[in-house]
Amino acid sequence: MLLSVAWIAALRGIGVRLRPDGIEDRQAFGSIFVPWEALGAPPAILDTWWGSILRGERQVNLVLTDPALVRKRGLRYGPLNSLTTIGVDPGFLAGVIGEYADRPDLRSAIGVPEELARF
Repeated sequence: MLLSVAWIAALRGIGVRLRPDGIEDRQAFGSIFVPWEALGAPPAILDTWWGSILRGERQVNLVLTDPALVRKRGLRYGPLNSLTTIGVDPGFLAGVIGEYADRPDLRSAIGVPEELARF
């Protein structure tokens, strides 16, 4: 069972991806998509009991002004406003999300090598 979960995760790709239209958080069996328009205040880094104790991770919690805009697919673990921080520093991720939330003019450059170099 554990091997099949790892195989599915490897094929799908897991983790957070920033896109010009929003934030995607993929897990092994499901995902969420949070459009930029759904975000409110800057995100917070949270030590959660399931993250810090079970996996040694911290979560980035988003402040959602319009949770109805969030799209969920499949079986996704955790609250809709919580992003997994696998392979990325939670403070860095929260800072980047906060900057794009505050600066809509920069979102179209997400994924461009020059924009990545800026961080």
